Amino acid sequence: MNMKILSAIGASVACVSLFAGVSSATAATWPSGGAFDVPGTMGGGATWSIGSYAIGGVTNTPNSMVSGLTYPNMVYGGEDYTYCGDFFDFATTSTVTTDSNGDITIDCTPVSGIIEPGLVNTIHLRLYAESATGYLARQWVELTNTSDQVVDMTTSPLLNYFFWNAAWSAGNPRESNLGDATDLHNGDVWIATGSDTAGNEIATASAWGDTAHSDDYVLNGSQMRFPTEAQIIQPGQTVNLITFMNVVFPATNDAAGAQAAYALALSEARDELGLGLHGRLIAGLPDCLPVTGWVPAPCAALPNTGVDSTVTGGIAAGAGALALLGLGLVVARRRAQLS
Repeated sequence: MNMKILSAIGASVACVSLFAGVSSATAATWPSGGAFDVPGTMGGGATWSIGSYAIGGVTNTPNSMVSGLTYPNMVYGGEDYTYCGDFFDFATTSTVTTDSNGDITIDCTPVSGIIEPGLVNTIHLRLYAESATGYLARQWVELTNTSDQVVDMTTSPLLNYFFWNAAWSAGNPRESNLGDATDLHNGDVWIATGSDTAGNEIATASAWGDTAHSDDYVLNGSQMRFPTEAQIIQPGQTVNLITFMNVVFPATNDAAGAQAAYALALSEARDELGLGLHGRLIAGLPDCLPVTGWVPAPCAALPNTGVDSTVTGGIAAGAGALALLGLGLVVARRRAQLS
């Protein structure tokens, strides 16, 4: 593995200022081992494992599933993965808050020069409170070109690395926005997966774009390539990537439980994730945020202050870029190999 230099830039509190509705959130501490528990009745709650690669995995809190979910929707491009803050002390530098509705947000410290020189990545996670269709997580990755050169990743493109669990076994049900998903194919922007008869395997729904952008997504080997507009980043430009992962835990360890869990996962994919950025999916995002692969949600109306609401996202992005010029921390690390 090649040695690199990590630069964790800026105070994470500056990132929090980008979010709407932070007044309803309270500060929280990083849990032992990065195990973030979301309480609930389905499966006894969900435990998300958060680490330097952002979401490392998830299982139900009693940990009674046959197989957990590993590294869902990691973003890779150029020479490495995007990281949740500095590789060695992300747990102490990330900002954790809990909203009044039970959602947990994790704002990682920016990291510079990992994917490409001059490219800063910042990861924001939201672990949603339990809903009728399971436990949802959102990953928002900001990629900001702080150099005076164009960052071109077309030859080593940004990719969405899919999750791996027993749902990919032969014979297990799965469906994408294009229909029966015997395997992934060009144009997929969401997929739901389940188990056959085990009954205690996790059913999932995952999305990385909306159907209006289906033609923009193509497979790159076994991974999904983000649209072309994310591959060439101009000096000073920020590209935003958003992915969702929803997990469903079966109520009974039999074929009926497996089928019911898959039905919930499929309904989540079709009826919420498949409809684009709306409702709770945009909770905590800056107003008017442009996101690659998604039709943006309508901008909120502003008071008559003479400020055009369509530029507020750019103002917020500019503030975030200025924050990156703050505190710097440079450490050497060896890239960890995924298990």
